[in-house]
Amino acid sequence: MKLIKLIFFECLCVFTLLLVVHFYLGHQTEIIKSDGKGYYDYLPSIFIHDDIYRYKQEDQVNARVKNLTIAYVPYEDGFVNKYPCGTALLELPFFLVAHFGINHDTTSTGYEGKYHRAIYYAVILYLILGLLFFKKLLRTFNISSWTIRFLQLLLVLATPILHYTYYDGSYSHIYSFFAVTAFWYFIRQHFLLRKRKHVIYAALFLGLITIIRQVNVLVILFIPFLTLGFPNFIKYIKELKVLDWALALFIVLIICSIQGIIWYLQSGSVLIYSYQGETFEFLKPKFFKVLFSYETGLFIYTPLLFFAFLSVFNVWPRHGFNTFLMWVIPFLIVNYIFSSWHSWTYGACFSLRPYVEYISIFMIPLAILLQSITLKKGFLLGALLTLSAPLNIVQTYQYKNYIIHWWTTTKEQYWKVFLRTEKEFEGYVWKTQVDESQFEKIGEDQISEKDQEHETFEKIHHKILDPELFKNSLQLIKLSLDNDFDDKDKSRIALAIRDSLNKDLFWFDLPTLHCAEKEFGSWHTGHYYFKLNDINIEKGMFLEMHLETLNQPKSLKNIKLEYFSKK
Repeated sequence: MKLIKLIFFECLCVFTLLLVVHFYLGHQTEIIKSDGKGYYDYLPSIFIHDDIYRYKQEDQVNARVKNLTIAYVPYEDGFVNKYPCGTALLELPFFLVAHFGINHDTTSTGYEGKYHRAIYYAVILYLILGLLFFKKLLRTFNISSWTIRFLQLLLVLATPILHYTYYDGSYSHIYSFFAVTAFWYFIRQHFLLRKRKHVIYAALFLGLITIIRQVNVLVILFIPFLTLGFPNFIKYIKELKVLDWALALFIVLIICSIQGIIWYLQSGSVLIYSYQGETFEFLKPKFFKVLFSYETGLFIYTPLLFFAFLSVFNVWPRHGFNTFLMWVIPFLIVNYIFSSWHSWTYGACFSLRPYVEYISIFMIPLAILLQSITLKKGFLLGALLTLSAPLNIVQTYQYKNYIIHWWTTTKEQYWKVFLRTEKEFEGYVWKTQVDESQFEKIGEDQISEKDQEHETFEKIHHKILDPELFKNSLQLIKLSLDNDFDDKDKSRIALAIRDSLNKDLFWFDLPTLHCAEKEFGSWHTGHYYFKLNDINIEKGMFLEMHLETLNQPKSLKNIKLEYFSKK
């Protein structure tokens, strides 16, 4: 009963998240994917495939390891998992239940549905625990329960925590959020109470943080802020007992040795750089881009954290300039390091994902601000902050449904699809961009204008393809047309290439809106590139173009198809 009372609101927050997923975002059946496979694959490697030991064992470097290129990189004579093992360590209990449970199957690969569900349950539990430690951390700053609850709800609905729980739940970020928040809580508790047990717990979590994602050891930079200023921090360090130092160091090294042992089994070395070919470019930081770019900028996609960042300036008059600096300086250092990574957008990324684990430290100044202002101002600020929740939910939906690009969205594209969730916008910013200079134009067809209203696909162009004309394989078709591209237009255009037996060799249909190049609602010439897979044209093959208007008056002018092969 006491445990239920302790985590009741945290469970309520997560239940709210699950309601949003169920009724709006849609459930995911594939949880273990992309980078998540790398974090997770230690478990099937050890418990199912028995291929974790590869040092001087040629037969162990099998096809499974070689083919899982998202996880394994060549290292000297073998392959190592480039991702740290800490996430797998936290996933272990859930994996074991799935693997050795009632439906135990000796032929499992570790990637069947039950394992995906197990990892989903794991990330939900660690989110609950992260929210619990977030509450406990804010309480050490004398923040009221209502303010804490409000911020807990915002964490799950207005930050990337939502996305990295339900969509990319096998990534390391929710696990890091839990471990980092717990570490900061125990550091804060030890500063206030000077109990050795808090040093031990903090060291346990620091070790865990390191083997979840090594760069997250940077969280120690915020310790001076947690002690409310550099002078307090220096005094705290001086008063830390030698035995406490020794215990903390020993615990951290013991936990980090887990990664060293695994590296040794894989490569024969206990210390390696597993991100082969990837590095930091410290002379080329994208300092402001990681915060304000439309690609994956933190403050663009998570405006709540921008408000939280501004609230740091409230720390200055209330806790002194020194405490203010102890937040700002670590933030500048962390941001510089994050922005120096060679792939500064961090690949497929909703908002700037390395900052997920730092959300708690952003929320502390915001909590202090909400606690310090009048009730009326607090309600006004709270209402403003609440608006960031539906924005985050909609953008999370857009990310999942290919309405915003995962790493190359431009300012123009962002505002063209801002808050748009209609199916017609899915894939619009993903459309293929082609350098025509790399191709040879081998023909074109001008198609008559179309003013019509139809419900189903109607054939508006039919062409028998001449093998003599297409001596080289057909690789690219460019569709051009004039239209007003009304943003409420639901019409679709389809292109098909069929062989002499009427079998589809290529079929693709797209919303007419996807041809737009300028603003929606403006009459202009738009285009779309259809990339083909080297279709060799033979006698009897033909191309058809179809239009579906769904009973909307539709006017297409200057329709043209151009055909290209590679030079």
